[in-house]
This record gives sequence, C-alpha cells and structure tokens, in this order.
Amino acid sequence: MQARPGDLCYNISGGRNTKGNFEGKIHLIRKNNTSLREIEKKLLFLRNQRTQPDKDNKILCGINTLVAIAIIQAGRFLGKPELEAKAVGFLIMCNKEKVI
Repeated sequence: MQARPGDLCYNISGGRNTKGNFEGKIHLIRKNNTSLREIEKKLLFLRNQRTQPDKDNKILCGINTLVAIAIIQAGRFLGKPELEAKAVGFLIMCNKEKVI
C-alpha cells in the first residue's frame, strides 16, 4: 500500500490562491469523502513500515535519589525507621541495576 498524491484527502495548498483560502490563511479543504478510519489505517500501515526507534529501557534515578535522601532524613527526624529503610532499599536497588 503506497501513498500516491491522488490519495490525499485534503488540499493544503490553498489552490492557486497564494493569499490563502480563508481570511488570508491557508486552511484544509476536504477533497473527498474517505472516512477518517480508512485514513488512519493507511497512515498506521505506512508508519509501521518505517524503522522503529530503539526502546529506552533506562531507569533514571537522579531526582528519585534526591527524594530518597529527603525521605531518609525525614524518617530520622520523625523517628520513623520504616521510612528510612524503604528509601535505603530503593537506593540499593538503583545501585544494583546500575541505573542512571
């Protein structure tokens, strides 16, 4: 399924009127009655033929680490060792997984 110029459903050129087709601006003009579902299927088909970008599997811990340190400090200040333990566990997990 290859897109051809005749398959376009909208004319964005403004016709021969370079000043625009409405209030001095170029607007989309529907050229045919093709349903939007059909258009979306064509676009998805063409998009899926392109090389897909690599998936980013990194876990970013910079901000999370700052929050964990704040929770450790809050746990110590409030006398709640469970907060401190959870935050320390998170930091250890980040270190083991060599996250950024």
